[in-house]
Amino acid sequence: RLRQAQVRQALENVVQHAAATHAVVFAEEGEQGLVVSVRDDGVGFVYEEDGLRSRGKFGLLESMKGRIEDLGGRMTVRSEPGSGTEVEFLIPEPGLGPDRAGDGGPP
Repeated sequence: RLRQAQVRQALENVVQHAAATHAVVFAEEGEQGLVVSVRDDGVGFVYEEDGLRSRGKFGLLESMKGRIEDLGGRMTVRSEPGSGTEVEFLIPEPGLGPDRAGDGGPP
């Protein structure tokens, strides 16, 4: 449920702030867990955490980044003014990684 909330928030940010014509969501399982990426072709912005904090823009940092980090994951933002935005979440999944069952390791 938390993963869905983060992706939903990223898409809501596209609608509210990006002035985008397209948004795409990608998801794939990797060695470290589930990687979900939300990309848009909107106006973009300068992603600088201290600057966001100083302007009181805590939604991105607390509701999205903070919750993912509480799960042991990470959030990466790539954006520039005029170049759209990509928000990527890495969410660790139990059973994924080098010790998962079925790869010759212990179950």
